[in-house]
Order: sequence, then structure tokens, then C-alpha cells
Amino acid sequence: MKKIIKAWEILRSRHFAKELKRLWRRNINPPKEKFVYLKPDNLETISLKISESKTPREPKQVAFDQETQIAYVSCMSGNSLSLYSTTDKNTKKIKEIKFPNQCVEITIGKKYIYVTTSDFKRPPSILDNKIWILSKSGEKITSIDTGGEWSKVIAIDEKREIAAVSNWHSHNISFIKINPKKAKLIQLVSWGESPRGLVFLPNGDLLVTSFYSARIGILSAKSGIWKVTYNSQPFDKAKYQGNMRHIILSPDKKYALISNLGRNLIHWWSIKDRVFETNLLVGREPNTIDIVNENLLAVSCRKSDLIYYVDLKLRKVIGKSERTGHLPTGLCKVDKDKILVTSFQDNQLELHQIIRTIQN
Repeated sequence: MKKIIKAWEILRSRHFAKELKRLWRRNINPPKEKFVYLKPDNLETISLKISESKTPREPKQVAFDQETQIAYVSCMSGNSLSLYSTTDKNTKKIKEIKFPNQCVEITIGKKYIYVTTSDFKRPPSILDNKIWILSKSGEKITSIDTGGEWSKVIAIDEKREIAAVSNWHSHNISFIKINPKKAKLIQLVSWGESPRGLVFLPNGDLLVTSFYSARIGILSAKSGIWKVTYNSQPFDKAKYQGNMRHIILSPDKKYALISNLGRNLIHWWSIKDRVFETNLLVGREPNTIDIVNENLLAVSCRKSDLIYYVDLKLRKVIGKSERTGHLPTGLCKVDKDKILVTSFQDNQLELHQIIRTIQN
């Protein structure tokens, strides 16, 4: 019965042909590149799990606030945002905020917490996709309709009081005024096929990744109007391009670092030259990435149940974590030798300590 319902949902989709092709490629005839990855057997274990806490169902993302020492965990099926006090040795749940729909992503600002929620219905409803502004103690201040479908990632430009939200199903980006007293949707800009990762550049432009077309786009604001000013070619166009997911800036701001979940790669994309300069093989299904210190990148690899660690100067994998729970998904830095990881399938938040790094 579930398979019949799933088939009916796909038939009702506005993007039936593309979804059918993806279903075939994912379940029936997956490309060989999906199975090429760096096996962990010969990697040294350089971080250990020192504590874990239970979460509501499907913890997706985690963000850590250095000022309050609180970790915020979005739990999708749990329809909630959970707050955890974090010390050197453990995490402890202190509060849970419920939402009417699934809680998807979190971004921390100087004063506020920003959260997206969506119901992920088919067909989608734009009325069930919101960005919420909360105090750091978890009180809801306001919410704004994104105008998109399946709203996910949030990038914040606090100087201009703007949030950008990627809308997976409607293939567009929402630009939203985030001043709580004047919060409103400013503009919707169509871009790519399932836009996913977002990051603002120092010059105010927005970098965007496309999950299904494996492209990078640049959106710029001129006279207050956002427009697409650049579209890259798909990565490795002759083969399977994979799925561009998370994007962050390198410490020197010269590169975009991107996780490619479908190809098991981390990309260094030169912002100046607009080329994929390095493509590093990591574990299976690299999901979230974060810079632990100026020379170390942590990568949650969902199908490997491991965190891989990358030396940013050498552009080389130098170690792995102790095994995590199933489907490590969210990841963030706590300090220069600790990270937090969510186990999506096991419903837990884990604190890992890096015990040493390898010097070459």
C-alpha cells in the first residue's frame, strides 16, 4: 500500500518525468560513481564520542551558540526545536519548542535564532512553509511565510537584515526582511533545480548550490532587486554529477567548500576563477560540513556512520571519528577540538572530542 501511495504522489507531481528518472537512478540503476568513496579501513580514529543525549524524532541539523553555550537541534518528525546546555563533557536537554510542521534548519544570529518549518506535502502548500524568529532562550517572536515550497536552508546577512531561504520543491530563493518589527517577504527568485546550500559572500552576493543539477549560482542585489548573475556548468558534465548539498566559505574566503552527497566528494570551488579546483573523495554521502579550526574540516558521512576529517591546507583526509549512530546528518563546531553530531535514525545528539590531529 505504501508503494502505491508513493507512486500516486509521484504521478501527481508537476515534475513527474524528472522524479521518475531520479527514482530509477536511485533505486533501480544507480550510477557507478555513487559507489566510489574513500573507505575508512586505513584511516586513523582521531575523535571519540564522549557523550550522547536523546532527541525527538529525526534530528536533522544542529547549531551551537558560543555566547550562551547552547546547542539547538531541529527535529523533523518531532516537529520541534530542542535546546541543550553543552559543557566540556556532555549535553543536557533544557527545553523543547513545538511547531505545527516539521522543523528543518537552524541559523544563529547575534540576537536571534532563525528556523525554517515545512510540512513536505505533495502537492505542497506555500502556507505551510515559514521562517521563524526566536530569542536565544527559545521564545517565538514572529514567523513569516517564505512564499516557497519545502523551505530549507537559511543564510543570514544581519547588516542588511536579510535572510535567504532555499525552497527545494518550488526551485526558488526567498529573500526576507528579518527585523522582527518589520519582518516580511521581499522577493522570490527562481534558480536551479532544488536549490540547497546558501552562503553570503563578503561583498554581499549569495552563493547557491543546486542539489539535482549540480551547479553553483550567484545572486546579486542591484538597487534592492535580487537577480541571478552567474550560473556554473554542471560538475563533471560527462558523467553523473552527484548532488551538491552544503556550502560554506574557506577560512581565507577564497573558496566555497561544498559537499557532494551523490559523488562522495568535497569540492574546493574558486570564487575568483569560478572553477572546481579540487575534488576530494571522502566517505559515503557527505552531508554537513564545518570548519573546526582554521586547518581542519569535519564532514558527516551518512552512509558510512562516520565523521571524516580533512586537512584544509593539504586538501587531504587525515582521519575519522569513532563510529556514530546511524545516519549522522547535522554537524557543527563547539570549539577547536569538539564537535556536535546528530544521528538522524537513532534520535540522538552526540558530542565528539578530537584527540589529536596528524601533522605532515
